[in-house]
Amino acid sequence: MRPLKQKNHLNRSSSSAPRITIFGIHSADWTEALGNDAAVWSRLGVQSIQTLPGYAIDAPNVLVQLGNSVLIPLMEPHIRNCPRVGYGLFPDRDAVDLFANKKTFADYALRNDLADMCPRDYGNTEAHYPCVLKRIDLNAGIGVEIVHNQAELKSLLNQPMWAGHDYIVQEYVASDSDFVTHMVCRNGKTKWHCTYQLFINPPGGIQQPGNTVLRSPIIISEDVLERLNRFLLPLKYNGPVNFDYKIDHTGAVKVMEINPRLGGSLMVPENIDDLEAALRCIIKNAVTPAARLRNIARRLRRKAGSLKRRVLAGLAKNN
Repeated sequence: MRPLKQKNHLNRSSSSAPRITIFGIHSADWTEALGNDAAVWSRLGVQSIQTLPGYAIDAPNVLVQLGNSVLIPLMEPHIRNCPRVGYGLFPDRDAVDLFANKKTFADYALRNDLADMCPRDYGNTEAHYPCVLKRIDLNAGIGVEIVHNQAELKSLLNQPMWAGHDYIVQEYVASDSDFVTHMVCRNGKTKWHCTYQLFINPPGGIQQPGNTVLRSPIIISEDVLERLNRFLLPLKYNGPVNFDYKIDHTGAVKVMEINPRLGGSLMVPENIDDLEAALRCIIKNAVTPAARLRNIARRLRRKAGSLKRRVLAGLAKNN
């Protein structure tokens, strides 16, 4: 595939299939699903597939080579390190940092009137038990525990997992199952999605390593999808993303966390159809660095305009 210097999107009318570069290496199941010999690539009919470790790259010859590839970074550090060359559909570094930190995510939800779709963050107020203790910098259920009383909270905070680390204490949302919705987005709009219901053992527990006993594909309502999409629109989000959430006894959506990347449920062999669909959507909507920079510039202009309006409103109020 020849580089398309004057175009912002991958030329899908070209007879040549795309070249794919997986940027980063994760766990064994991800390597099996996305490695150079993975079955999904023959389904997609790609021209070539290569995997790079995910470290920062400054070698000019490598950067030139990547200019003809669709880059797919895997995990948050890989997205941060991924060179902004070639074609791709992945979030900017600010979005990655926002969602990777549970405290900044909670602040973002509050600023954008989304806090009612998240568990309550007790902050400096007294928690209502049971509640949930979370390390702010971890994922996949690591550093997360249900806490039943103040004595248990104090005990946990003295353990190595939490001692000396930042954490938050959140409302416990009772539910016998969780949901994970995977999306591929462009400019904050959903281009593809699928959802799995996750059954936890024991019932009423929370997602932790090894306690998800079943993933069942389901179809969510347009209302639920629209609610989830509200978290992405202010960012004009690009790329794959997955939402972990519960639906409480009133039917309200409670988002536990948002991971700005592909998700582990897609790497399960029986879900290869969904993985193929997600990758096909990423390839189809891949854009150049110039297009990504224009999106960032537009978002910065909107932020500057919003700040100016708030300052002027404050001055008018004081006068």
